[in-house]
Amino acid sequence: MKLPTARRTAALLSAWVLLAPAPCRAAEEASPAATPGAPAASSEAAPQEPSLREVYVPDVSLGGEHVVIHQGEVKNGDLVMLGGSLDLDGVVRGEVILIGARARIAGTIEDDVVSVASSVELTDTARLAGQLVSVVGSSQIPPGAVLGQNPVRIELIDLSRFARGGSFLTFIIWLALWVALIKAAFLALAILIVTALLAQRIDFAASMLPRCWGRSLIAGFVVTALVWICILIFAVTVIGIPIAVLAWMGLIFVKWTGLASIYALTGGQLGRNVLGRELSVMSRALLGCLLFLFVSLVPVVGGLIGLVLGLVGIGLMTLTRLGTRPPSSSLDALTAAGGGSPAGAAGPA
Repeated sequence: MKLPTARRTAALLSAWVLLAPAPCRAAEEASPAATPGAPAASSEAAPQEPSLREVYVPDVSLGGEHVVIHQGEVKNGDLVMLGGSLDLDGVVRGEVILIGARARIAGTIEDDVVSVASSVELTDTARLAGQLVSVVGSSQIPPGAVLGQNPVRIELIDLSRFARGGSFLTFIIWLALWVALIKAAFLALAILIVTALLAQRIDFAASMLPRCWGRSLIAGFVVTALVWICILIFAVTVIGIPIAVLAWMGLIFVKWTGLASIYALTGGQLGRNVLGRELSVMSRALLGCLLFLFVSLVPVVGGLIGLVLGLVGIGLMTLTRLGTRPPSSSLDALTAAGGGSPAGAAGPA
């Protein structure tokens, strides 16, 4: 009875001796073999990126400030600049919007850059997570700059020349002056063309103007209001849009003709009183146009004077039937009934 028990015990001991090294071998196989010459794994953690120091920059800047974000600094949130200048070497965690401003970007922007009438200069170290959108401004993108998306550049007109890094009001003044000069040059050209085509009618209307300043202003206001009401009515329908455009063009033509008459009257008085001689219709219209163009550059006052003159010009052309007849009045009717003829009653031949 004892022999089988001894054999069983011996068999168990032999099996344990044979199977005991298996876990050790499995552990050795599970662990990767050390490569000769490879550096030993360090027990220390990998070094972390240097922390960025948050700086306070207003979300909206419109006082013409020079905003500087140095390397190692971060601005959390969007940044909107109306005028002024930006010098970025750090990080902006948001969108950057520039209107009439100047910017040098050498750091990182984690969103888009939208530039309107602004100058944007990227360096080789610039990093944009979004895209650069530049409208009527200028932008410089070197080969080393990294953009998350392709840039959108609508720079047919460069208005960034008026963004001098000053306040937004300064930018608006320079831009308004530039627009006024272009408008003045276009108006002068239109006046010259109209005067060349309708010299006699403009001369006749100019001679009638001293008699009907007030009536011309009232008539111009009424006619302008009625024409714009008709334009709006026709514009709401697709079929009436061409008629609305023609009505607007006709109103502009009548206004230019009336302004030419006003300029001719003013230029004629300047020629007689200052130069001491009579000028041609074209010379009178050009001289008066230059005078009023200088006046129109005056803020607010120039705009009001231009508005009043435009209404008077429209009214004058309405009352004189585009410079073909004298304006009718009760005084003219009484004179005609008495057999007389009012001065200037005959229109141009």
